[in-house]
Amino acid sequence: MSKVGSSNELKSLFWCDAISKRNYQLYCDVVSFDSTYNTNRYCMIFYPFTGKDNHGKPVTFGAALLSNETTESYSWLFKHFVESVDQAPKMIVTDQDRGMRAAIRDVLVDTKHRWCIWHIMLKLTDKIPRRSLETEELKKEISACVWSEVLEPEEFEDSWMGIMERYELLHVEWFVTMFDNREMWVLVYFRDFPMGSLIRTTSIFESENSFYKTFTRRRSNLVEFIMNFDHALAAQRNSSSKLDYMDSTIIPPFSSQLVLEKHVVTKYTDHMFKRVQREIVDALHHCSTDGLLKDDLLEISTIKDKFLNVIPDKYFHVRWLKTALADVIRGPARSLGDPEILSDPN
Repeated sequence: MSKVGSSNELKSLFWCDAISKRNYQLYCDVVSFDSTYNTNRYCMIFYPFTGKDNHGKPVTFGAALLSNETTESYSWLFKHFVESVDQAPKMIVTDQDRGMRAAIRDVLVDTKHRWCIWHIMLKLTDKIPRRSLETEELKKEISACVWSEVLEPEEFEDSWMGIMERYELLHVEWFVTMFDNREMWVLVYFRDFPMGSLIRTTSIFESENSFYKTFTRRRSNLVEFIMNFDHALAAQRNSSSKLDYMDSTIIPPFSSQLVLEKHVVTKYTDHMFKRVQREIVDALHHCSTDGLLKDDLLEISTIKDKFLNVIPDKYFHVRWLKTALADVIRGPARSLGDPEILSDPN
């Protein structure tokens, strides 16, 4: 799809092939939308739609070139993207562009919109006032707070405000704005989204930016740009095919004798299995069970993480619903997803 101006000049261009559409149907839970500035001699801005595949690698759903960053341009693009792939994304992760936010609100009505935490944390050093000499310690404290997966919203807010008070940042505009918009970017507010773990890594953006740098050239013309894009996309898909083959032929080593670990290896890709394996190992070495209640359908364990430093003496009530576990076991094999663990941290 393309759009031209009054002088027949190219204003907007969007493209998406059949393989990208198929991949979107498989991995459309979380879509990142980011800009790479001035990637051609016409100073048009490159916008890829990117997700994560079942190997945790970037997968491209489509791409666009826009001549400006207005709400009108974004609305045109989102409209044609949804028409091409037949459904809106469940969640879209972007930077903090206001025009982009308005277009998402108008066109992607039922899509959850979140800001990229990676982009925000990159700005942190520049936003800290020079009077705060403990910059590195401050960054560590803020990172531990915003990246935590175990805090409750109230605990995050108390921790954030404590940091702001200690470092005299309560009236710094950027930190005030970030706190006011905390539900847009802090992980503890993503729990209502089942696939929120897809954005708990450093970011989709971090890996995709390094990928797109392999083919974007600031002075390339349109033909050169599209050819380079196609070559990079072919390499991305070839890499995914190799990982598919390895998953079907290689069984990774186990770290324990638990039946759970042997079961998980049959259900997930190597990437996801290693993530779950680390959780299993950490649970064996770091966690203790301080209480257990059970009946025929439900077990409730009280778990203490001995190495959790964010909040001392924090316990978790883990509910194991046996009928739900049976449904998980009958599910599709070797897929990317969150383990079915229902936790209620206290």
